[in-house]
Amino acid sequence: MNYDAIFQRAHEIANQRIRSGEPVLPDDTVCVLSTGSGKLYTGLNRRENSGGTLLNIHAEIEAIRNMKATGETQIRTLLLISTANGMPMLPCENCMLNIISLNPENNRCEIMMMDRAVPIAEFIDKLRPIGRPVTSPSVTSVSSVSVQVREATNDANLIKSRVNSLLDSIEDDEDDPKQKKPEKKKRFGGLFKKK
Repeated sequence: MNYDAIFQRAHEIANQRIRSGEPVLPDDTVCVLSTGSGKLYTGLNRRENSGGTLLNIHAEIEAIRNMKATGETQIRTLLLISTANGMPMLPCENCMLNIISLNPENNRCEIMMMDRAVPIAEFIDKLRPIGRPVTSPSVTSVSSVSVQVREATNDANLIKSRVNSLLDSIEDDEDDPKQKKPEKKKRFGGLFKKK
């Protein structure tokens, strides 16, 4: 498998999204899948309003949908990167379980990290509590593989809160009678003193 080609394709898609002028949020991702036939399928995360709830459809799910549309189900390699910084990421547990449930051969799927490819089975064994069966929801079910989008304004709200706190403390200092008030300057700066 040509890992360089997979990384290159993922970074091309991320760069296209950045150049499009569309806002890129911290949780935006790009996924590239390599299948049993050697074809590459891609996906970008997207947001969807479902009954007043904003859902984040994962890039992995979009790539899987694109792959399944052509009749393929075997995934050899998966690369998930952050759109903002191009760094490899781990898919969430639901996405990994979906990959495994598509095809028994997907137990051999490799997740590409920065320095190596790691078999998906290693992650699933660590994520799954002992005794829990390996089952997953259908990939076609949007709500089962979507997560609530973390509001992009959380960081802005945190900053706003801190600024307001600082402004409040300044106002409190102005109202403090213990503070020494600045003396008024003399009007002519002492040039025309009375003798």
